[in-house]
Amino acid sequence: MKIVYNNKEVIYLIMASIVLYFFNLPGLKVSIMEARNFIVAREMLSEGNWIFTTLNGVARYEKPPMPAWFMTPFISLIGIDSLFAYRLPTSIMATIGVIICFFFVKDLSKNRELAFFSSIVLGSSFYYSAIRLEGPSDIYTHVFMFGAIFCLNRLFNSSERKYRYLLYASIMGGFSILSKGPVSPYALLLPYLISHFIVNYKRENRVRDIKFTFLFILFSFSIGFSWFMYVKLNDPDTFLAIASKEAGNWSSYNVRPFYYYWSFFSQNGVWALFSLVALIFYSWLSKRSEFNRVYKQTVYWTFISLILLSIIPEKKSRYLVPLLIPLAITTAVFIYETINNSELKNRILKYKLHFALYTIPGLIAILSPIIYMYISLDTTIDKVWYISTTILLTLTGVIIVQNSLKLNFKKAFYGIFVINLILSSLALYAVNLVDKNPYYKNFNSITLCSKTPIFSFGQIGPEIIWEYGKIAPELSHSNIVDYSNFFIITNDYEQIEQLEYQIEELLKKDIELSKIADIDLNKFSGRGKKGYRERLTGDIYEVKIKQRETN
Repeated sequence: MKIVYNNKEVIYLIMASIVLYFFNLPGLKVSIMEARNFIVAREMLSEGNWIFTTLNGVARYEKPPMPAWFMTPFISLIGIDSLFAYRLPTSIMATIGVIICFFFVKDLSKNRELAFFSSIVLGSSFYYSAIRLEGPSDIYTHVFMFGAIFCLNRLFNSSERKYRYLLYASIMGGFSILSKGPVSPYALLLPYLISHFIVNYKRENRVRDIKFTFLFILFSFSIGFSWFMYVKLNDPDTFLAIASKEAGNWSSYNVRPFYYYWSFFSQNGVWALFSLVALIFYSWLSKRSEFNRVYKQTVYWTFISLILLSIIPEKKSRYLVPLLIPLAITTAVFIYETINNSELKNRILKYKLHFALYTIPGLIAILSPIIYMYISLDTTIDKVWYISTTILLTLTGVIIVQNSLKLNFKKAFYGIFVINLILSSLALYAVNLVDKNPYYKNFNSITLCSKTPIFSFGQIGPEIIWEYGKIAPELSHSNIVDYSNFFIITNDYEQIEQLEYQIEELLKKDIELSKIADIDLNKFSGRGKKGYRERLTGDIYEVKIKQRETN
Protein backbone atom coordinates (compact mmCIF):
# COMPACT_ATOMS: atom_id res chain seq x y z
CA MET A 1 0.00 0.00 0.00
CA LYS A 2 3.04 2.28 0.23
CA ILE A 3 2.74 3.07 -3.48
CA VAL A 4 -0.79 4.39 -2.88
CA TYR A 5 -0.05 6.38 0.27
CA ASN A 6 2.83 8.15 -1.45
CA ASN A 7 0.70 9.06 -4.47
CA LYS A 8 -2.50 10.90 -3.58
CA GLU A 9 -3.32 10.98 -7.29
CA VAL A 10 -3.66 7.20 -7.24
CA ILE A 11 -6.29 7.44 -4.50
CA TYR A 12 -8.21 10.02 -6.57
CA LEU A 13 -7.98 7.82 -9.67
CA ILE A 14 -9.22 4.76 -7.78
CA MET A 15 -12.16 6.76 -6.42
CA ALA A 16 -12.94 8.09 -9.90
CA SER A 17 -12.67 4.59 -11.39
CA ILE A 18 -15.19 3.27 -8.88
CA VAL A 19 -17.65 5.88 -10.12
CA LEU A 20 -16.76 5.27 -13.79
CA TYR A 21 -16.76 1.48 -13.86
CA PHE A 22 -18.50 -0.03 -10.83
CA PHE A 23 -21.99 1.47 -10.97
CA ASN A 24 -24.92 -0.30 -12.66
CA LEU A 25 -22.89 -3.42 -13.45
CA PRO A 26 -25.94 -5.73 -13.59
CA GLY A 27 -28.10 -3.13 -15.35
CA LEU A 28 -27.03 -3.44 -18.99
CA LYS A 29 -27.80 -6.38 -21.24
CA VAL A 30 -25.14 -9.04 -21.75
CA SER A 31 -23.26 -8.67 -25.05
CA ILE A 32 -22.39 -11.62 -27.27
CA MET A 33 -18.69 -11.51 -26.31
CA GLU A 34 -19.57 -11.23 -22.63
CA ALA A 35 -21.90 -14.22 -22.92
CA ARG A 36 -19.14 -16.34 -24.44
CA ASN A 37 -16.62 -15.39 -21.75
CA PHE A 38 -19.13 -15.82 -18.95
CA ILE A 39 -20.17 -19.28 -20.14
CA VAL A 40 -16.54 -20.42 -20.42
CA ALA A 41 -15.89 -19.25 -16.84
CA ARG A 42 -19.11 -20.84 -15.58
CA GLU A 43 -18.22 -24.17 -17.17
CA MET A 44 -14.74 -23.99 -15.65
CA LEU A 45 -16.42 -24.08 -12.26
CA SER A 46 -19.34 -26.38 -13.03
CA GLU A 47 -17.60 -28.86 -15.34
CA GLY A 48 -13.91 -28.44 -14.41
CA ASN A 49 -12.91 -27.41 -17.96
CA TRP A 50 -9.97 -25.23 -16.89
CA ILE A 51 -7.61 -25.99 -19.77
CA PHE A 52 -9.79 -27.47 -22.50
CA THR A 53 -12.31 -24.67 -22.34
CA THR A 54 -15.90 -25.16 -23.50
CA LEU A 55 -18.95 -23.14 -24.44
CA ASN A 56 -22.19 -25.05 -23.92
CA GLY A 57 -20.11 -28.22 -23.60
CA VAL A 58 -18.39 -27.71 -26.97
CA ALA A 59 -14.67 -26.89 -27.32
CA ARG A 60 -14.07 -23.15 -27.22
CA TYR A 61 -10.45 -22.63 -28.30
CA GLU A 62 -11.07 -19.44 -30.30
CA LYS A 63 -9.89 -17.35 -27.35
CA PRO A 64 -7.39 -18.29 -24.62
CA PRO A 65 -8.61 -18.71 -21.04
CA MET A 66 -6.95 -15.95 -18.97
CA PRO A 67 -10.09 -13.73 -18.71
CA ALA A 68 -12.13 -16.72 -17.52
CA TRP A 69 -9.39 -17.77 -15.10
CA PHE A 70 -9.32 -14.24 -13.69
CA MET A 71 -13.12 -14.27 -13.38
CA THR A 72 -13.63 -17.57 -11.54
CA PRO A 73 -12.54 -16.48 -8.02
CA PHE A 74 -15.09 -13.67 -8.10
CA ILE A 75 -18.01 -15.79 -9.29
CA SER A 76 -17.14 -18.62 -6.88
CA LEU A 77 -17.13 -16.16 -3.94
CA ILE A 78 -20.05 -13.91 -4.94
CA GLY A 79 -22.24 -16.39 -6.81
CA ILE A 80 -22.20 -18.33 -10.06
CA ASP A 81 -25.49 -16.68 -11.08
CA SER A 82 -24.45 -13.11 -10.20
CA LEU A 83 -23.97 -10.85 -13.23
CA PHE A 84 -22.22 -8.36 -10.94
CA ALA A 85 -19.59 -11.01 -10.13
CA TYR A 86 -18.89 -11.70 -13.81
CA ARG A 87 -18.52 -8.00 -14.65
CA LEU A 88 -16.56 -6.95 -11.59
CA PRO A 89 -13.18 -8.29 -12.89
CA THR A 90 -13.31 -6.23 -16.09
CA SER A 91 -13.97 -3.10 -14.03
CA ILE A 92 -11.00 -3.96 -11.85
CA MET A 93 -8.83 -4.42 -14.95
CA ALA A 94 -9.95 -1.05 -16.34
CA THR A 95 -8.99 0.56 -13.03
CA ILE A 96 -5.58 -1.12 -13.11
CA GLY A 97 -5.04 0.25 -16.62
CA VAL A 98 -5.76 3.79 -15.41
CA ILE A 99 -3.26 3.40 -12.54
CA ILE A 100 -0.60 1.97 -14.88
CA CYS A 101 -1.10 4.98 -17.16
CA PHE A 102 -0.35 7.34 -14.26
CA PHE A 103 2.95 5.69 -13.34
CA PHE A 104 3.97 5.16 -16.97
CA VAL A 105 3.52 8.84 -17.87
CA LYS A 106 5.10 9.94 -14.59
CA ASP A 107 8.18 7.89 -15.51
CA LEU A 108 8.27 9.31 -19.04
CA SER A 109 7.65 12.96 -18.19
CA LYS A 110 8.71 13.32 -14.54
CA ASN A 111 5.53 15.37 -14.13
CA ARG A 112 2.72 14.16 -11.87
CA GLU A 113 0.08 16.54 -13.21
CA LEU A 114 0.59 15.41 -16.79
CA ALA A 115 0.41 11.80 -15.60
CA PHE A 116 -2.83 12.57 -13.76
CA PHE A 117 -4.33 14.28 -16.81
CA SER A 118 -3.36 11.31 -19.00
CA SER A 119 -5.07 8.84 -16.67
CA ILE A 120 -8.21 10.99 -16.54
CA VAL A 121 -8.43 11.17 -20.35
CA LEU A 122 -7.79 7.44 -20.79
CA GLY A 123 -10.12 6.37 -18.00
CA SER A 124 -13.04 8.46 -19.25
CA SER A 125 -12.57 7.92 -22.99
CA PHE A 126 -15.63 6.33 -24.51
CA TYR A 127 -14.34 3.03 -25.85
CA TYR A 128 -11.89 2.35 -23.03
CA SER A 129 -14.91 2.25 -20.75
CA ALA A 130 -17.29 0.55 -23.18
CA ILE A 131 -14.87 -2.24 -24.12
CA ARG A 132 -15.37 -3.79 -20.67
CA LEU A 133 -18.85 -4.80 -21.78
CA GLU A 134 -18.60 -5.12 -25.55
CA GLY A 135 -15.42 -7.22 -25.78
CA PRO A 136 -14.25 -8.13 -22.29
CA SER A 137 -11.17 -10.06 -23.45
CA ASP A 138 -9.82 -6.82 -24.97
CA ILE A 139 -9.53 -5.01 -21.63
CA TYR A 140 -7.50 -7.90 -20.21
CA THR A 141 -5.10 -8.24 -23.11
CA HIS A 142 -4.42 -4.51 -23.46
CA VAL A 143 -4.10 -3.74 -19.74
CA PHE A 144 -1.71 -6.64 -19.23
CA MET A 145 0.34 -5.49 -22.22
CA PHE A 146 0.29 -1.89 -20.99
CA GLY A 147 1.66 -3.20 -17.71
CA ALA A 148 4.39 -5.02 -19.64
CA ILE A 149 5.22 -1.80 -21.54
CA PHE A 150 5.42 0.10 -18.23
CA CYS A 151 7.94 -2.47 -16.94
CA LEU A 152 9.86 -2.38 -20.22
CA ASN A 153 10.09 1.40 -19.99
CA ARG A 154 11.53 1.07 -16.50
CA LEU A 155 13.87 -1.62 -17.77
CA PHE A 156 15.13 0.70 -20.51
CA ASN A 157 15.65 3.61 -18.12
CA SER A 158 16.89 1.95 -14.93
CA SER A 159 20.39 0.86 -14.01
CA GLU A 160 19.12 -1.23 -11.09
CA ARG A 161 16.73 -4.18 -10.75
CA LYS A 162 16.86 -4.72 -14.50
CA TYR A 163 16.07 -8.43 -14.36
CA ARG A 164 13.21 -7.89 -11.94
CA TYR A 165 11.55 -5.57 -14.46
CA LEU A 166 12.30 -8.07 -17.23
CA LEU A 167 10.53 -10.78 -15.20
CA TYR A 168 7.51 -8.59 -14.48
CA ALA A 169 7.28 -7.48 -18.13
CA SER A 170 7.52 -11.07 -19.37
CA ILE A 171 4.79 -12.32 -17.03
CA MET A 172 2.39 -9.54 -17.95
CA GLY A 173 3.19 -9.85 -21.64
CA GLY A 174 2.50 -13.58 -21.37
CA PHE A 175 -0.79 -12.91 -19.60
CA SER A 176 -1.73 -10.53 -22.41
CA ILE A 177 -1.25 -13.27 -25.00
CA LEU A 178 -3.15 -15.69 -22.75
CA SER A 179 -6.05 -13.22 -22.86
CA LYS A 180 -6.47 -12.78 -26.62
CA GLY A 181 -3.53 -14.23 -28.50
CA PRO A 182 -1.22 -11.96 -30.52
CA VAL A 183 -3.68 -9.04 -30.77
CA SER A 184 -2.07 -6.74 -28.21
CA PRO A 185 1.55 -7.60 -29.12
CA TYR A 186 0.70 -6.47 -32.65
CA ALA A 187 -1.54 -3.46 -31.96
CA LEU A 188 -0.01 -2.09 -28.74
CA LEU A 189 3.47 -3.49 -28.08
CA LEU A 190 4.91 -3.29 -31.61
CA PRO A 191 3.91 0.38 -32.14
CA TYR A 192 5.35 1.26 -28.73
CA LEU A 193 8.68 -0.41 -29.50
CA ILE A 194 8.95 1.23 -32.93
CA SER A 195 8.10 4.67 -31.51
CA HIS A 196 10.55 4.18 -28.62
CA PHE A 197 13.45 3.36 -30.89
CA ILE A 198 12.57 6.19 -33.32
CA VAL A 199 12.55 8.82 -30.58
CA ASN A 200 15.54 7.35 -28.73
CA TYR A 201 17.69 6.28 -31.67
CA LYS A 202 20.64 8.29 -30.33
CA ARG A 203 20.52 6.73 -26.87
CA GLU A 204 23.77 5.27 -25.64
CA ASN A 205 21.92 2.24 -24.29
CA ARG A 206 19.94 1.45 -27.45
CA VAL A 207 21.88 -1.80 -28.01
CA ARG A 208 21.07 -2.87 -24.47
CA ASP A 209 17.41 -1.93 -25.06
CA ILE A 210 17.33 -4.17 -28.14
CA LYS A 211 18.84 -7.06 -26.17
CA PHE A 212 16.25 -6.75 -23.40
CA THR A 213 13.47 -6.43 -25.99
CA PHE A 214 14.43 -9.76 -27.54
CA LEU A 215 14.62 -11.41 -24.12
CA PHE A 216 11.23 -10.00 -23.21
CA ILE A 217 9.67 -11.28 -26.46
CA LEU A 218 11.23 -14.72 -25.95
CA PHE A 219 10.03 -15.10 -22.35
CA SER A 220 6.58 -13.51 -22.74
CA PHE A 221 5.76 -15.44 -25.91
CA SER A 222 6.85 -18.67 -24.21
CA ILE A 223 4.39 -17.99 -21.39
CA GLY A 224 1.65 -16.68 -23.66
CA PHE A 225 1.64 -19.46 -26.22
CA SER A 226 2.02 -22.29 -23.69
CA TRP A 227 -1.75 -22.85 -23.53
CA PHE A 228 -2.06 -22.90 -27.32
CA MET A 229 0.73 -25.49 -27.62
CA TYR A 230 -0.66 -27.68 -24.83
CA VAL A 231 -4.16 -27.75 -26.33
CA LYS A 232 -2.77 -28.34 -29.82
CA LEU A 233 -0.74 -31.32 -28.63
CA ASN A 234 -3.62 -32.87 -26.70
CA ASP A 235 -6.60 -32.05 -28.93
CA PRO A 236 -4.99 -31.38 -32.33
CA ASP A 237 -7.93 -31.97 -34.68
CA THR A 238 -10.33 -29.66 -32.86
CA PHE A 239 -7.67 -27.03 -32.25
CA LEU A 240 -6.54 -26.90 -35.89
CA ALA A 241 -10.11 -26.74 -37.20
CA ILE A 242 -10.90 -23.80 -34.91
CA ALA A 243 -7.57 -22.07 -35.65
CA SER A 244 -8.18 -22.38 -39.39
CA LYS A 245 -11.63 -20.83 -39.07
CA GLU A 246 -10.31 -17.98 -36.90
CA ALA A 247 -7.47 -17.26 -39.33
CA GLY A 248 -9.96 -17.10 -42.19
CA ASN A 249 -12.01 -14.49 -40.34
CA TRP A 250 -9.13 -12.02 -40.43
CA SER A 251 -9.38 -11.82 -44.22
CA SER A 252 -13.06 -12.58 -44.90
CA TYR A 253 -15.13 -11.37 -41.93
CA ASN A 254 -16.08 -7.73 -41.27
CA VAL A 255 -13.78 -6.63 -44.09
CA ARG A 256 -13.51 -2.85 -44.29
CA PRO A 257 -11.45 -0.48 -46.48
CA PHE A 258 -7.99 0.67 -45.40
CA TYR A 259 -9.27 4.12 -44.36
CA TYR A 260 -12.05 2.71 -42.12
CA TYR A 261 -10.25 3.70 -38.90
CA TRP A 262 -9.32 7.25 -39.86
CA SER A 263 -12.00 8.73 -37.66
CA PHE A 264 -10.23 6.98 -34.77
CA PHE A 265 -10.16 10.09 -32.54
CA SER A 266 -13.98 9.95 -32.26
CA GLN A 267 -13.64 6.83 -30.07
CA ASN A 268 -12.25 9.14 -27.38
CA GLY A 269 -15.78 10.32 -26.70
CA VAL A 270 -15.93 13.70 -25.00
CA TRP A 271 -12.18 14.14 -25.57
CA ALA A 272 -12.45 13.57 -29.35
CA LEU A 273 -12.00 17.21 -30.37
CA PHE A 274 -9.14 17.63 -27.90
CA SER A 275 -7.43 14.61 -29.49
CA LEU A 276 -7.94 15.86 -33.02
CA VAL A 277 -6.57 19.33 -32.22
CA ALA A 278 -3.66 17.77 -30.29
CA LEU A 279 -2.64 15.92 -33.44
CA ILE A 280 -3.23 18.92 -35.73
CA PHE A 281 -0.92 21.02 -33.52
CA TYR A 282 1.91 18.49 -33.90
CA SER A 283 4.28 20.82 -35.73
CA TRP A 284 3.89 23.53 -33.08
CA LEU A 285 3.80 21.32 -29.96
CA SER A 286 6.66 19.03 -30.96
CA LYS A 287 9.00 22.04 -30.98
CA ARG A 288 7.68 24.03 -28.04
CA SER A 289 6.12 21.62 -25.55
CA GLU A 290 7.81 21.04 -22.23
CA PHE A 291 7.27 17.35 -22.95
CA ASN A 292 8.21 17.30 -26.61
CA ARG A 293 9.88 13.87 -26.38
CA VAL A 294 6.83 12.31 -24.71
CA TYR A 295 4.54 14.05 -27.19
CA LYS A 296 6.54 12.89 -30.24
CA GLN A 297 6.71 9.31 -29.03
CA THR A 298 2.98 9.03 -28.32
CA VAL A 299 2.06 10.64 -31.66
CA TYR A 300 4.30 8.17 -33.49
CA TRP A 301 2.89 5.37 -31.35
CA THR A 302 -0.68 6.42 -32.20
CA PHE A 303 -0.17 6.58 -35.96
CA ILE A 304 1.94 3.43 -36.18
CA SER A 305 -0.83 1.57 -34.33
CA LEU A 306 -3.38 3.11 -36.70
CA ILE A 307 -1.46 1.97 -39.79
CA LEU A 308 -0.92 -1.55 -38.46
CA LEU A 309 -4.60 -1.90 -37.60
CA SER A 310 -5.63 -0.51 -41.00
CA ILE A 311 -3.56 -3.13 -42.84
CA ILE A 312 -5.68 -5.98 -41.46
CA PRO A 313 -8.81 -6.58 -43.59
CA GLU A 314 -11.07 -7.37 -40.62
CA LYS A 315 -11.97 -4.17 -38.79
CA LYS A 316 -14.22 -3.30 -35.86
CA SER A 317 -14.43 -0.12 -33.81
CA ARG A 318 -13.41 -1.92 -30.63
CA TYR A 319 -10.11 -2.94 -32.21
CA LEU A 320 -9.05 0.71 -31.79
CA VAL A 321 -8.79 0.42 -27.99
CA PRO A 322 -4.96 -0.09 -27.95
CA LEU A 323 -4.63 3.11 -29.96
CA LEU A 324 -6.53 5.05 -27.28
CA ILE A 325 -3.69 4.55 -24.79
CA PRO A 326 -1.03 6.64 -26.57
CA LEU A 327 -3.75 8.97 -27.87
CA ALA A 328 -4.80 9.73 -24.27
CA ILE A 329 -1.22 10.75 -23.43
CA THR A 330 -0.98 12.88 -26.58
CA THR A 331 -4.26 14.57 -25.68
CA ALA A 332 -3.16 15.13 -22.10
CA VAL A 333 0.04 16.88 -23.28
CA PHE A 334 -2.10 19.27 -25.33
CA ILE A 335 -4.50 19.91 -22.43
CA TYR A 336 -1.58 20.50 -20.05
CA GLU A 337 -0.04 23.00 -22.46
CA THR A 338 -3.34 24.86 -22.98
CA ILE A 339 -3.43 25.36 -19.22
CA ASN A 340 0.21 26.18 -18.56
CA ASN A 341 1.66 27.52 -21.83
CA SER A 342 0.61 31.14 -22.39
CA GLU A 343 1.82 31.09 -26.02
CA LEU A 344 -0.39 28.09 -26.85
CA LYS A 345 -3.29 29.60 -24.91
CA ASN A 346 -3.06 32.68 -27.13
CA ARG A 347 -3.21 30.48 -30.21
CA ILE A 348 -6.26 28.72 -28.82
CA LEU A 349 -7.93 32.09 -28.30
CA LYS A 350 -6.89 33.31 -31.75
CA TYR A 351 -8.75 30.45 -33.43
CA LYS A 352 -11.59 30.48 -30.88
CA LEU A 353 -10.86 26.81 -30.19
CA HIS A 354 -11.75 27.07 -26.54
CA PHE A 355 -15.40 27.45 -27.54
CA ALA A 356 -15.36 24.11 -29.35
CA LEU A 357 -13.17 22.34 -26.80
CA TYR A 358 -14.64 23.51 -23.52
CA THR A 359 -17.77 25.60 -24.05
CA ILE A 360 -19.72 23.23 -26.31
CA PRO A 361 -19.51 20.25 -23.89
CA GLY A 362 -20.72 22.59 -21.14
CA LEU A 363 -23.64 23.80 -23.25
CA ILE A 364 -24.64 20.22 -24.06
CA ALA A 365 -24.68 19.44 -20.32
CA ILE A 366 -26.84 22.50 -19.69
CA LEU A 367 -29.35 21.19 -22.24
CA SER A 368 -29.54 17.77 -20.53
CA PRO A 369 -33.16 18.27 -19.31
CA ILE A 370 -34.34 17.54 -22.87
CA ILE A 371 -33.82 13.82 -22.17
CA TYR A 372 -37.31 14.05 -20.63
CA MET A 373 -38.63 13.80 -24.20
CA TYR A 374 -37.23 10.28 -24.59
CA ILE A 375 -38.03 8.59 -21.28
CA SER A 376 -41.08 7.80 -19.17
CA LEU A 377 -41.07 8.78 -15.49
CA ASP A 378 -43.63 6.51 -13.86
CA THR A 379 -42.38 6.18 -10.29
CA THR A 380 -41.08 8.50 -7.57
CA ILE A 381 -37.63 6.92 -7.89
CA ASP A 382 -37.60 7.71 -11.62
CA LYS A 383 -38.52 11.34 -10.96
CA VAL A 384 -35.93 11.73 -8.21
CA TRP A 385 -33.29 10.26 -10.53
CA TYR A 386 -34.27 12.60 -13.38
CA ILE A 387 -34.29 15.74 -11.25
CA SER A 388 -30.99 14.97 -9.47
CA THR A 389 -29.17 13.96 -12.68
CA THR A 390 -30.29 16.93 -14.73
CA ILE A 391 -29.53 19.37 -11.90
CA LEU A 392 -26.00 17.97 -11.53
CA LEU A 393 -25.39 18.03 -15.29
CA THR A 394 -26.78 21.53 -15.69
CA LEU A 395 -24.75 22.97 -12.80
CA THR A 396 -21.60 21.30 -14.08
CA GLY A 397 -22.28 22.65 -17.55
CA VAL A 398 -22.68 26.19 -16.19
CA ILE A 399 -19.37 25.87 -14.30
CA ILE A 400 -17.61 24.65 -17.46
CA VAL A 401 -18.96 27.49 -19.60
CA GLN A 402 -18.11 30.12 -16.97
CA ASN A 403 -14.53 28.88 -16.60
CA SER A 404 -14.09 28.52 -20.34
CA LEU A 405 -15.12 32.15 -20.87
CA LYS A 406 -12.82 33.19 -18.00
CA LEU A 407 -10.01 31.19 -19.67
CA ASN A 408 -9.63 28.99 -16.59
CA PHE A 409 -9.10 25.87 -18.67
CA LYS A 410 -8.02 23.64 -15.78
CA LYS A 411 -11.36 23.97 -13.98
CA ALA A 412 -13.18 23.55 -17.30
CA PHE A 413 -11.17 20.38 -17.97
CA TYR A 414 -12.09 18.93 -14.57
CA GLY A 415 -15.69 19.94 -15.20
CA ILE A 416 -15.80 17.86 -18.38
CA PHE A 417 -14.41 14.94 -16.42
CA VAL A 418 -17.15 15.40 -13.81
CA ILE A 419 -19.71 15.11 -16.62
CA ASN A 420 -18.23 11.70 -17.41
CA LEU A 421 -18.56 10.70 -13.75
CA ILE A 422 -22.21 11.76 -13.68
CA LEU A 423 -23.00 9.93 -16.92
CA SER A 424 -21.30 6.74 -15.75
CA SER A 425 -22.84 6.66 -12.28
CA LEU A 426 -26.31 8.15 -12.73
CA ALA A 427 -27.26 8.55 -16.38
CA LEU A 428 -27.06 4.81 -17.14
CA TYR A 429 -30.18 4.42 -15.02
CA ALA A 430 -32.02 5.90 -18.01
CA VAL A 431 -31.73 2.48 -19.67
CA ASN A 432 -34.46 1.32 -17.31
CA LEU A 433 -36.76 4.08 -18.54
CA VAL A 434 -36.48 3.52 -22.29
CA ASP A 435 -39.46 1.85 -23.96
CA LYS A 436 -38.96 -1.92 -23.95
CA ASN A 437 -39.85 -4.68 -26.36
CA PRO A 438 -43.37 -5.77 -25.28
CA TYR A 439 -42.56 -9.34 -26.37
CA TYR A 440 -39.42 -9.61 -24.25
CA LYS A 441 -39.27 -13.03 -22.55
CA ASN A 442 -36.48 -14.75 -20.67
CA PHE A 443 -36.29 -18.13 -18.98
CA ASN A 444 -37.67 -16.70 -15.74
CA SER A 445 -40.98 -16.07 -17.50
CA ILE A 446 -41.56 -19.73 -18.39
CA THR A 447 -41.87 -22.90 -16.35
CA LEU A 448 -40.11 -26.10 -17.36
CA CYS A 449 -40.00 -29.40 -15.52
CA SER A 450 -36.59 -29.42 -13.83
CA LYS A 451 -36.29 -33.21 -14.22
CA THR A 452 -36.75 -33.11 -18.00
CA PRO A 453 -33.52 -32.40 -19.90
CA ILE A 454 -33.23 -29.62 -22.44
CA PHE A 455 -31.06 -29.87 -25.56
CA SER A 456 -30.08 -27.31 -28.18
CA PHE A 457 -30.78 -27.84 -31.86
CA GLY A 458 -29.07 -25.75 -34.51
CA GLN A 459 -27.14 -22.53 -33.90
CA ILE A 460 -28.16 -20.97 -30.59
CA GLY A 461 -27.03 -17.47 -29.61
CA PRO A 462 -24.54 -17.44 -26.72
CA GLU A 463 -26.80 -14.98 -24.90
CA ILE A 464 -29.56 -17.62 -24.88
CA ILE A 465 -27.23 -20.23 -23.36
CA TRP A 466 -25.97 -17.72 -20.82
CA GLU A 467 -29.55 -16.84 -19.86
CA TYR A 468 -30.48 -20.53 -19.54
CA GLY A 469 -27.83 -20.91 -16.84
CA LYS A 470 -26.29 -24.28 -17.66
CA ILE A 471 -25.29 -26.54 -20.52
CA ALA A 472 -27.96 -27.38 -23.09
CA PRO A 473 -26.13 -30.19 -24.98
CA GLU A 474 -26.43 -30.37 -28.73
CA LEU A 475 -29.16 -32.81 -29.66
CA SER A 476 -27.83 -36.09 -31.04
CA HIS A 477 -28.86 -39.71 -31.39
CA SER A 478 -26.55 -40.81 -28.58
CA ASN A 479 -27.52 -38.38 -25.82
CA ILE A 480 -31.29 -39.09 -25.75
CA VAL A 481 -30.99 -42.88 -25.28
CA ASP A 482 -32.40 -42.82 -21.75
CA TYR A 483 -35.24 -40.38 -22.38
CA SER A 484 -38.73 -40.83 -23.74
CA ASN A 485 -39.38 -37.11 -23.71
CA PHE A 486 -37.24 -33.98 -23.48
CA PHE A 487 -37.15 -30.31 -24.44
CA ILE A 488 -35.22 -28.64 -27.23
CA ILE A 489 -34.45 -25.00 -27.78
CA THR A 490 -33.93 -23.83 -31.33
CA ASN A 491 -34.07 -20.65 -33.35
CA ASP A 492 -34.88 -22.53 -36.55
CA TYR A 493 -38.01 -20.72 -37.72
CA GLU A 494 -39.13 -23.21 -40.35
CA GLN A 495 -42.55 -24.83 -40.24
CA ILE A 496 -43.01 -27.21 -37.32
CA GLU A 497 -43.46 -30.11 -39.76
CA GLN A 498 -40.07 -29.40 -41.32
CA LEU A 499 -38.47 -29.09 -37.90
CA GLU A 500 -40.06 -32.35 -36.82
CA TYR A 501 -38.72 -34.06 -39.96
CA GLN A 502 -35.18 -32.74 -39.34
CA ILE A 503 -35.18 -34.04 -35.77
CA GLU A 504 -36.53 -37.42 -36.83
CA GLU A 505 -33.79 -37.68 -39.45
CA LEU A 506 -31.18 -36.82 -36.82
CA LEU A 507 -32.48 -39.20 -34.14
CA LYS A 508 -33.71 -41.97 -36.47
CA LYS A 509 -36.87 -42.08 -34.37
CA ASP A 510 -40.48 -41.05 -34.76
CA ILE A 511 -41.39 -38.13 -32.53
CA GLU A 512 -44.25 -35.92 -31.49
CA LEU A 513 -43.31 -32.25 -31.40
CA SER A 514 -45.18 -29.46 -29.60
CA LYS A 515 -44.17 -25.86 -29.00
CA ILE A 516 -44.48 -24.82 -25.37
CA ALA A 517 -42.74 -21.41 -25.14
CA ASP A 518 -40.62 -18.85 -26.93
CA ILE A 519 -37.69 -16.74 -25.79
CA ASP A 520 -36.97 -13.19 -26.93
CA LEU A 521 -34.03 -11.44 -25.25
CA ASN A 522 -34.30 -8.32 -27.43
CA LYS A 523 -34.94 -5.99 -24.52
CA PHE A 524 -35.62 -2.75 -26.39
CA SER A 525 -36.24 -3.50 -30.08
CA GLY A 526 -39.23 -5.45 -31.33
CA ARG A 527 -39.23 -7.64 -34.41
CA GLY A 528 -38.74 -5.65 -37.60
CA LYS A 529 -37.18 -2.68 -35.81
CA LYS A 530 -33.61 -1.43 -35.93
CA GLY A 531 -31.36 -3.24 -33.48
CA TYR A 532 -33.45 -6.42 -33.41
CA ARG A 533 -31.29 -9.59 -33.33
CA GLU A 534 -32.67 -12.97 -34.40
CA ARG A 535 -29.93 -14.77 -32.44
CA LEU A 536 -31.51 -13.44 -29.24
CA THR A 537 -34.66 -15.45 -29.90
CA GLY A 538 -35.52 -19.10 -29.59
CA ASP A 539 -38.44 -21.51 -29.42
CA ILE A 540 -38.78 -24.27 -26.85
CA TYR A 541 -40.41 -27.51 -27.93
CA GLU A 542 -41.30 -30.65 -26.08
CA VAL A 543 -40.23 -33.80 -27.92
CA LYS A 544 -41.89 -37.15 -27.19
CA ILE A 545 -40.52 -40.38 -28.66
CA LYS A 546 -43.39 -42.22 -30.33
CA GLN A 547 -41.57 -45.23 -31.69
CA ARG A 548 -38.07 -46.46 -30.97
CA GLU A 549 -35.72 -47.69 -33.63
CA THR A 550 -36.08 -51.45 -34.26
CA ASN A 551 -33.24 -52.20 -36.65
